[in-house]
Amino acid sequence: MSVCRELTPSSPPATTRSCGVAVCATYAYRVQPWGDCDSECGPGQRQRVVQCIKTESGVDTVVPIKECTDNGLDAPPPAVEDCSSSCSYQLFPWRDCSVTCGGGIQTRDVTCIRTTTVNGVETSTVVSLASCADDPTAGRQPPTQRPCNTQECPCVDPHWLPSDWTVCSVTCGNGTRSRTLQCHCYKSGVDTAVTDDECDGIDRPPVSESCGDLCPCVDPRWVTDPWGPCDMTCGLHAIRRRTLRCRCQRGDIVVYEPVELCDNEVPELKPPEVESCARECPCANDTIRYAYTRWSACDKECDGTRTRKVQ
Repeated sequence: MSVCRELTPSSPPATTRSCGVAVCATYAYRVQPWGDCDSECGPGQRQRVVQCIKTESGVDTVVPIKECTDNGLDAPPPAVEDCSSSCSYQLFPWRDCSVTCGGGIQTRDVTCIRTTTVNGVETSTVVSLASCADDPTAGRQPPTQRPCNTQECPCVDPHWLPSDWTVCSVTCGNGTRSRTLQCHCYKSGVDTAVTDDECDGIDRPPVSESCGDLCPCVDPRWVTDPWGPCDMTCGLHAIRRRTLRCRCQRGDIVVYEPVELCDNEVPELKPPEVESCARECPCANDTIRYAYTRWSACDKECDGTRTRKVQ
């Protein structure tokens, strides 16, 4: 009997066996999110980062893309793709008018919206108004303000408002000064000039008045009134009096001032106020006769006395 026939195993021997104890590395692509389209408005491109990641013994390492394809991976995802953006204006509601009457301003916000379409998906982003201005398809920018409530406001509390007085017509003496009047009333709380007929029935303040400071006294001089009668009919002590006045020129007007002015200015020229009018009393047949003055005024309204001099 031969050796081969004697062994006759129950199954044929293995033709392969395991070898090597090291763990093999794995490869995969890592893809970052897409960036923005490089065109604000119109056709453009966007990019993203695509990396080949080698994982070995639990450690990830960025390696060249070629290593992923060399190790059986398909071609990497695209890192660049086309994109398209269009810009349009977005309008917000008008705000309330700034006034209730008399013409105000109404405002609103206007923004520019960029709509980007990638693979049929639209994304909207607020961009600067200049982007819409550069995009012909966006059209002209809509207004952000407009007039409102242009109807005339009612006239409340009409009143005359005078101007300042003019300069007096003279520097001193009797002059005049004037001013103008303008009818005003409140419109929307603002004091506003209106036509004079709005103030019909309202008393007008004076538009002119006297003015002028007192002119300086020029050439003061004493003026005398006529002498009064003697205070006695005869006698050595008889006197008479007269009134003195102080006259001066103030501008074009002659005025009489208190005598103290002439007392201060021209005291040396002051005339006498009293003088003697004595005369002997006549005697008949060498007999003595009395001389006497007129009676004075009564010192009381009732039950009074009055006096006179007798010599």
